[in-house]
Amino acid sequence: MKLLNQLFSNAIKNPIVGITVVVLIMAIGIPFALATFGAWILLIFGISIAENISKKKRGS
Repeated sequence: MKLLNQLFSNAIKNPIVGITVVVLIMAIGIPFALATFGAWILLIFGISIAENISKKKRGS
């Protein structure tokens, strides 16, 4: 906690440090966000495709 407080107080005093911190947070956060987002899309697509296949099988 103390380290975070120090980082944020430095970020407020020094814009370059602030930008670096933001870039680091984004670099860590974006891949995780994309991965979870991608997983949800795959899950939704997978369910809809499976439903379509089962409907086609019942229809014929």
